[in-house]
Amino acid sequence: MRTLEKLRGGLVESGAASALFGYGIYLLVLTVAPYWLSYTISAVASALLVWAVHRFKAYRTLGDLVGPIFTTRTYVLRWAIGLLIVRLWIRTFGLPAVWAPLVAAAIVIPVASLWGTRFIERFQTLAPAARTSASRARSNVAATVLTATAALAVLLGFSYIGYGYVFSNGLCCADDSSIAVAAKNLALGYGYTTSVPYLGGGGMRAFDPLLSTGPTLVLPAAAIIKLFGPSPWAPGLATAIVTTLLLALIGVVIARHVSRVRALGYLAAMVAVQYTTTAGARFVQWYSLLGEVPAAMLTVLGAALLAWGGGRRRSLVTSFLAFGLAVMAKTLALLGVVPAVVWLLWLLVRRSGLRTRNWTDIAIAATSFSLPIIAFECWKLSTLGMTGYVANLRDFRHFLTSTGGNVSPDGAGAVLAKIANNATVMRDNFGFGLFELVLVVIIAVCVVNLSAERNSKVFAGLVVGSGTMHLVWFMCASVGNPRYALIGILLLAAGVSCVIFSRPATPAALATIVVILLAAAPAYARLWGPVAFAQDGGFRPNERVANLHATTDYLTKLGRDQPFVGGWWATVVDLEYMLPKVENFENVDDVDPADMRRGRILVRNEFFAGLAPAPLFTEWEKVCSEVLFTAPPYLVTRCPDDRQVQ
Repeated sequence: MRTLEKLRGGLVESGAASALFGYGIYLLVLTVAPYWLSYTISAVASALLVWAVHRFKAYRTLGDLVGPIFTTRTYVLRWAIGLLIVRLWIRTFGLPAVWAPLVAAAIVIPVASLWGTRFIERFQTLAPAARTSASRARSNVAATVLTATAALAVLLGFSYIGYGYVFSNGLCCADDSSIAVAAKNLALGYGYTTSVPYLGGGGMRAFDPLLSTGPTLVLPAAAIIKLFGPSPWAPGLATAIVTTLLLALIGVVIARHVSRVRALGYLAAMVAVQYTTTAGARFVQWYSLLGEVPAAMLTVLGAALLAWGGGRRRSLVTSFLAFGLAVMAKTLALLGVVPAVVWLLWLLVRRSGLRTRNWTDIAIAATSFSLPIIAFECWKLSTLGMTGYVANLRDFRHFLTSTGGNVSPDGAGAVLAKIANNATVMRDNFGFGLFELVLVVIIAVCVVNLSAERNSKVFAGLVVGSGTMHLVWFMCASVGNPRYALIGILLLAAGVSCVIFSRPATPAALATIVVILLAAAPAYARLWGPVAFAQDGGFRPNERVANLHATTDYLTKLGRDQPFVGGWWATVVDLEYMLPKVENFENVDDVDPADMRRGRILVRNEFFAGLAPAPLFTEWEKVCSEVLFTAPPYLVTRCPDDRQVQ
């Protein structure tokens, strides 16, 4: 009894001390983050302090499991009530933010102490043996319910935001629209073609090497377009469905080897960290055909199948098939396969050397990886013929070298300059620099290696290794396009989320929360953007999508005047996708000036028309000044008809 009385007093004192410690953290973080994020970080820091202080005293009295659960439940309660009080203090009453946590502590600590006292009073009535049994059962149930509820809330909330963007924002950009055109043409029976070629010129171009996304996404998008027609939401729906299925498969694979709750928690943690890295301008990746998100998810799926497959042939087939599909979604995903190949070779050699069976396993993995690639190349060869196929490979190689870059031949100084420049690009676009990213990854990997089981360590190593390959290539060899860093960042986010596989469960949950908060801190200004957009717009088309529909309807009525005249490919590619036919536009550079003066219709998306210099198109914009239809950013004008003047 006396021990429990001391325990009760110690818990109250530690609650007050942790509140003061958290207040200091709050004031420090408040200088760079909003009040709600500062208060949340301070609450987590306070909980970690109490857990560390009582780890070898109070928890032994309460029980190894019930102690951490008691702390977690207490501080979740304190955080929820405290954040409400802080919000009322700052937002409703307009009072200074620096005093809000002290007011919250004055109200919350007595409430939490009363709750803790009642818990201890009920706990001390049990016999010692019953205490252990009851504490374990209650801890397991509480931890399971809490983790599952939080994980489901994160996943369902993110799904609502993502699918909301699919139906409200539609086609995100010119690259998305150009890939959607290929899916539409395939759905209409014109093959894997683009009808607004990147390099200009008329006619359909089969297997355009400049398409930045491969058949892993184009084929599902074509199936959806076949069912529902070329709607603005069809391409994004394909990406959203593929991503959802991949998340489900990752969860199923992991749940077969660890608990279902941990698998669910991992998915939620991964999505939460990935959300923090893509909130803002990069959020379009979740609802467009750009391909980086599915490629990263397929790489994570392949790593999970390989890590928990133990080198069995079935796991080799499925894992390397996933890697192959990742490459067919985004060629850049090939970098992420390198760690898997290295680990497989090491695993086979460590077992018994390169015997015949091991060579067979390597051949099976290589065949599974190559299967989707070979199938697509055979399709391409049968369509283009040998001469066209060789020319296509040459153009594809030129595309890779011109957009991907290479290691500078000018020595170490040039490489260091490129690293510095690309690190600046990363900070400007994602909110964190190279040093912060590497530090968080190292800490997470150390936590996993110290406390997770073997297969979880392998999985984390494969995913982090794949992300590191992408990051090294981006820093040292790429031209600095922030999209080229995205797959690597998504994979590293999946890697640091592996802290949830650590043991025991409560520190693992706290470590996961810390990782999410560390990822959120640099991007806090962008985090609310997608949420607010989904809340305000819901699933209704926004103004741009509504105007795209209106312009498409108007041009459809002017079908007799086709083909219309446009500028460079981005100015008309979204309209090309939406119109019911194909080859709806000619490039102004390919139209005879005399023909232009026969009343030709000039169409453009004015946003993209101003992004690239097009002197000839600009001249004709001045000449073709009769406005027929306008729905910003779309403008339709008619050129003069010299035949009527005569």
